[in-house]
Order: sequence, then structure tokens, then C-alpha cells
Amino acid sequence: MAGHDYLVPGDRYGWIVLAAWCRSGTGGAPSPATEASTQDAGDTDSTGDDIVVTGIRAGLARAIDAKRTSNEIVEVVSAEDIGKLPGISIAESLARLPGVAAQRVDGRAQVLSIRGMAPKFGMTLFNGQEMVSTGDDRSFEYDQFPGELVSSATLYKTPDASLGAMGLSGTIDIHTLQPLDFHERKINASARFNGNSMGSVLPGTSGHGSRVSVSYVDQFADDRIGVAIGYARLDAPNKKKYFNLWDYGTGTQLGVDGLGDTYTFNGFETGVASTNTVRDGVLAVLQFKPNDHFSSKVDLFHSRFKQRMQGDELIGVLANWASGSTPVVSMGNGTIRVDNASPILTMRQNDRNDELNALSWTNSYATGAWTFSANLGLSKAKRREWVGEAYLMSRAPMTLNVVLPTTYDRFGQVSSSVDLNSSSAMSLASVWGANLGGWSRWPMSRTRWKPAGSPPGATCT
Repeated sequence: MAGHDYLVPGDRYGWIVLAAWCRSGTGGAPSPATEASTQDAGDTDSTGDDIVVTGIRAGLARAIDAKRTSNEIVEVVSAEDIGKLPGISIAESLARLPGVAAQRVDGRAQVLSIRGMAPKFGMTLFNGQEMVSTGDDRSFEYDQFPGELVSSATLYKTPDASLGAMGLSGTIDIHTLQPLDFHERKINASARFNGNSMGSVLPGTSGHGSRVSVSYVDQFADDRIGVAIGYARLDAPNKKKYFNLWDYGTGTQLGVDGLGDTYTFNGFETGVASTNTVRDGVLAVLQFKPNDHFSSKVDLFHSRFKQRMQGDELIGVLANWASGSTPVVSMGNGTIRVDNASPILTMRQNDRNDELNALSWTNSYATGAWTFSANLGLSKAKRREWVGEAYLMSRAPMTLNVVLPTTYDRFGQVSSSVDLNSSSAMSLASVWGANLGGWSRWPMSRTRWKPAGSPPGATCT
């Protein structure tokens, strides 16, 4: 039995306190074009009802307007309504932007590459505050951030002095909604269900999943106080079947006895894998705006990500370096017969539990052409992962019959002369069947890490 039980990274904290900064608009007399526009607007009679654009067109219009008015080169994704940002996660939506490519893991977009650079060279912000990640490096794992809880996201391709931190390839700022922008109570709920055509490939697993979200937005005290609460849950199964052949060449080149100059393979692996991902995300927003000049908003985000991978794999070695016994191989029309074979059965399991927490407090005060801003942010991530493998090897040599796939939409088929599910036919072994009847393990390790700039007392072990 082999297993890892490690905390990587154990705890990650990020503290960010942004000093007050200010900006001013361009002063001076209006340009002739501005005067002309103002005059034309004054000459136009406003008759009839106002036309309000909503839905997808409104989301696109907001994104275009944000790009037009920005002083930097940016790309923007805007939700058409609360809980209606397209994509399973924010990564699915950001991957549609120019210059952004998503790297997928088990079918879902996880990390993003900006302008062709590695994901670790990017920076991710939560309402302007830096976010830590449960990944192996600085790259942020966006699949842990539900798209239903995001109102918009901005990709900065050029530096901006107002940002607390910036990445080398680019900076992505994830924005939550502002409750006071809605001016009315809104309740949104959605549910989606999906099924996998492969069904349950392993005992104890399911081929069905779901995606559920609910959100609530309201205003109080004459639209001076706004609150928003959202919850999103994703239950997504992923199934896989595979049949892989090893090294192609002549029997003499590969060490397959008895085939001489006949072209063949020196081994194969075939199996099934089931990965089930469950993500729960919660967002709470409190906004206070007593007048048109001052606004304060507190955002609290929590995400819990659980993933379990289970897999069974059968390995057959055709070459004379096989463990246990030397196989005798013969080939027919699309089939391979392996006598005196000692196949290896590998059972895998990978359990991963992540927690991501973020707190941001943003304040702004506008007076005339100046805007003052003071923000405070805290981000914390925890990851615990266990990886294990168990190996079984046949007690006595057996015969394997391998039917090779003839088209790309088919898998190879393997049958044996004995029942591999029988305990009398298989016994525990270490890696690759060595020391038959024994067992091995990997040592457990734990890692705790806090980045530079953490509060006093931070240690690295």
C-alpha cells in the first residue's frame, strides 16, 4: 500500500493594506466636440418612455463601455444579471477573452495563461485585493470560484497604479456585485442536472451531477444600506476509460521473445477512472452609501472544494524484463496472445480538500474631480491531499488475450484465463510486482507556508 498524506500548502495567508490614493479628472474648458454634443443634446426633445436594455445585450454593453472609458488596455466580462455569468466557473468566462487560454484538468478550466505566459506569472485580485491560491505555485485555481457569485471581471494587460498588486503577464480583478446598484429586491435561483454517458464505471461512484445556485439582494434605509447573499454548489462527475499500448517496434528491438522482426508492442495498460468534484461557494456583501460622495463595502467569500479520484488499471508486460515470469507472445490478425503472463493490477485513490477564504473592505470618497480610496484585504487558503496506490500481482502465470482497436472510436479488449477479482488469483505486491507478497509505502510529509509580508510570527517549516 502506498500513500501520501500531506498539507500543501498547509496555510497561506495574504495581508494587503492599501494606502489611500487619489486621482483627478482632466480640468480645463470643454473641447469643441464636447460643446457640440452638449448643444445637440439640449436641442433634442425627450419624448416617450425610456428604453431600458437588459439581458445579454446589457452585459455586452457594460463590458464595451468599461473598455472604452478605461485608461489602460483591459478586457472585461460582465454578467447579464445576478447569477448569470456564463460558464461553470469564472475561468470558463475569462477563457473567452482575447489573449487568455485556459488549462483544463479533468475536463474543467482550472488555471489561465495570459498572453502565452505560464499561469504563475499572472495575478488574481478580489475586489482589488490579492488572492492566495491552493495551487502548487502562484497560479490561481479559478475552478474554485463559482461564476454565479461574480458580477464582472477585468483583465488588465497594462500596469495600473491603483491596483494593490500586478502580475507580469497580466492582472485579473474579480468584482462582486454592489447591492445598491439594483434599486430593488432581487431573488435568483437556478438548478441544472447532468449525466455521464459512461454511467458508473466503478462501484460506489455516480454518473450524475448537478449545479445549483441561489442569491438574494435587497436595499434598506432609503437605499443607503444594501445586502447580498449568494450560494452556489457544483457536483460534477468525470469518467474515463483508456487503453494504451507501449513502445512500437520489432520483437528483437523491444525484447519480446519469439517475435523476431515482427512489429509489436512491449506492453499495455488499460483501466477506468472516476473523478467526482464537489464545490460549495458562499458570498456575503454589505454596502453602506450615506450620500453620493462616500461608499463603503465589505465582501466575505468562502469556497470549499472536495475532489475524489478512484481508478483501477491492469498492466501487462510482453517483454522479457517482466516481473514474475517471462511471457510467451504470439500475434494473430489484430490480436495478441500472451502465455505465462503475470499481470499487475493497480488501484488508485486521490482525495483533495481545499478551503479558500477572502475578506475585503473597500472605501471610496469622491469630491469634485478627486476620488480617495482606502482598502483592506485578507486572503487565506488551505489544502489537504492524500494520494494512495495499492498493487496486486497474479499468484501464478496466466494467459492474456488482447484484441487491438481497429478504429479510433473503440477501446482495446483484454480477457484472461482466470478471474482477476478472485483473492486466490491475486496477492499484494510492491511497485511493478517486485517482492511478491510484500507491501510498500511512501513517507508522510506536511508543509506549512506563509508568504513574505505576513503578520509577525509567520514561520516556514
